[in-house]
Amino acid sequence: GTVGLAFSYNITATNSPTSFNATNLPTGLSINTTTGVISGTPTFSGTTNVSISATNVSGTDTKTLLITINNASPNINSILTASGTVGLAFSYNITATNSPTSFNATNLPTGLSINTTTGVISGTLMEIGVYEISIIASNASGSDTRILELTVSTLTGIANQEINKELLILFPNPINDGILSIQAQTLDGLALVRIQNALGEEVYHHSINFIHHIATLKVKQLSSGLYFLSVQQNNKSFTQKMIVE
Repeated sequence: GTVGLAFSYNITATNSPTSFNATNLPTGLSINTTTGVISGTPTFSGTTNVSISATNVSGTDTKTLLITINNASPNINSILTASGTVGLAFSYNITATNSPTSFNATNLPTGLSINTTTGVISGTLMEIGVYEISIIASNASGSDTRILELTVSTLTGIANQEINKELLILFPNPINDGILSIQAQTLDGLALVRIQNALGEEVYHHSINFIHHIATLKVKQLSSGLYFLSVQQNNKSFTQKMIVE
């Protein structure tokens, strides 16, 4: 049976029983001693050994009935909107009624993963956007699926700068040898290059020379993580995400 749902079990026996009985019934259940029907609405989950008996003028037969009551299927009750910032840690906990035994999530943004035991979605957000994530809570009786809307925005201080992968190309990206090449298709000559970390702190600020739209930059001093590189010349400004491994 299932917690909160009607339950019914009929004791049957040969040789025309005149009465029935049952002891150690789960909470919420009772027996009709004339018909032998055990019924009611169970209120707790668990497995119970119930002693059932059938009686007539010649005697009584007693057997053990194993009744298992499962929790009702989960009902997700965590808030279905969340927000985060690119480059920063994110955490969201799926919660649900009726004791879920597992969780899942699909369409997670890059950088996030789910702990299927605890229901915690966590990681570091890597991409700007609005994501519709399917979140699921399950137990033995079934599952509940909802849509979590996650909005990922840029860091304060770079939100108004243009992020354009075509006009500003960084390679390699991710960076693993401390040398970065910058290709800015509309720039030549001196341009200001600024780098901000995931907290919006400026960690690099120098003018460098672009020759045929390309410049090389040493970034060995940067620790592993997510950064934003901006190139500015006259009234042009472009920003691109970069990752240092």
